[in-house]
Order: sequence, then C-alpha cells, then structure tokens
Amino acid sequence: MVVFFLVGISSQTYSMMQSTVDDALSIGFLLFAGLYLDAQAALDYIFTRSDINQQKLVVFGRSLGGSVAIRTCSIPCYASRVACLVVENTFTSIQEMAYTLFDTRILHYIPDWCYKNKFPSRHCIDKVELPGLFLVGLKDNLVPPKMMLQLYDVSGSRMKRLGIFQNGTHNETWQCHGYYQTLNQFLLEVDHLYRGNSLSLNGCYSVDESFPEVVEDF
Repeated sequence: MVVFFLVGISSQTYSMMQSTVDDALSIGFLLFAGLYLDAQAALDYIFTRSDINQQKLVVFGRSLGGSVAIRTCSIPCYASRVACLVVENTFTSIQEMAYTLFDTRILHYIPDWCYKNKFPSRHCIDKVELPGLFLVGLKDNLVPPKMMLQLYDVSGSRMKRLGIFQNGTHNETWQCHGYYQTLNQFLLEVDHLYRGNSLSLNGCYSVDESFPEVVEDF
C-alpha cells in the first residue's frame, strides 16, 4: 500500500472576498502576499514533523488555493521537499479571470500593474517540475475549464496527468465518479516514478470505467 500525506492549500481570507468590492480592494496586496506566506508557513511546520513521511508530501489546491499551491511549488526550497502537486479547477491569472467574468473590452486596456492581486499561475506553472495532476470539471461555471487545460499544456512537470470529469462543477468535482480512483492512480504512478520506473511524460485519465486508465500522449 502506498501512503502519501496530503497538504491542502486553502484561503482563510476567502470569505472577505465575498463581501463588497471596497472590502476586497482594501485587502490589496496583503491578500496576494499573505496567502503565499500562509501556505509556506504550513509547509514549514509540516517539515518539522517527525511523525510524517517527508518523502511523500502532496500539495493540493482547489480554485484560489490551486493558484497558491502552484506558486508555492515553483519555489525551489519547497519544491525540493514535495513529492507532487495536485490542482483542481483553478485559473491562469486574476487578470484573465476578469476578462471572463466581466465581458467588456475596456479591461484589455488596463495595464497589469493595476491589478493588486495577480495570482499569475500561468507564469509560475512552467517553473514547476514536480509531477502534477490537473483535475478538471467540465461543468465549472466559474473558472473556464480551458484555463486548466492551458495550465496543463504549459506545465514544466516531468510527469503530468489530466483528469477530466464531464459532470464536475467548480466545488463538487470531488463528488464525481472516478475522482478518488484517479487521485489514487496518480499517486501510484508518482511512487513508481520515484522508484526509478520509466513513465510517459503526458497522459489523460479516462474515468468512464470503474478505474481510470492512462491515455498517453493526450
């Protein structure tokens, strides 16, 4: 049996973003930097735990947490101590999300420096060489699924897998058939990789069967 320790990246200030626009803007850069610091502090603490297998740490992030997880795993001192990265229904950047949520041409003329919280996952993911699993819910009506596919494409991972769920929504993809089998299959492959076995670089899990199968060169 292969056992990994899953580190979930979440946002303690996410509820603050749900209030008013003024409240969200007042957080400004503190939200952007603070979430990264929270994630790093969590890992720093886990690194001190003698009761946890330090060779089998998995960083997982969903939605905004996925962006924070990607940024954290792009930092060499953390990436070198983590086994793999798993992200679910996350976005490429706040700027590109703005284009999606607010369909107005004027946004394309706003310079990047105007965005206080950037979360530039697209620019960070190509620096992540860890094995990566990208879980995509095709019925996500908040984050366009194509953003996850773009992150998968530009990922610098030495072994990356794509799990696509036809009925997956933004927050409920984990309830889809085959979700946990997909996660388990990926972790088995990661374990085999670190044992020196040769695996395909790219692959997509088919979750239409009882257990996922890898379709190579997706």
